[in-house]
Amino acid sequence: MAYRFVLEVPESVAQEVNTAVGTVPDAQVLVMRNSHGLGFNDPFVNLSIAAHSLAVVERIYQWMLEYGQPWPDVRLVMHDGRRVSFAKANVSLIIAAIRRDQPWVDH
Repeated sequence: MAYRFVLEVPESVAQEVNTAVGTVPDAQVLVMRNSHGLGFNDPFVNLSIAAHSLAVVERIYQWMLEYGQPWPDVRLVMHDGRRVSFAKANVSLIIAAIRRDQPWVDH
């Protein structure tokens, strides 16, 4: 079963993140659209991602390291609207958050 989740990234790096996700064999960006929920002048883009594994999370962190400091404000958007910053978490925390946030997970 594929994982589905939404990343919120600054407009200025959205295409780069899209390209990084595309390098993972079992992941793809399904939809790339303007972010919503933060305000009218929100400078972010939402990337809806589907992946059979969560290797894509490691790839995003690798891209952030290649990008350099300061890291772009990449966030995981949870179904309840909460956002988890990649810069303030690590690979295992983001993976756990994605797994818990899947609609097919029994809470």
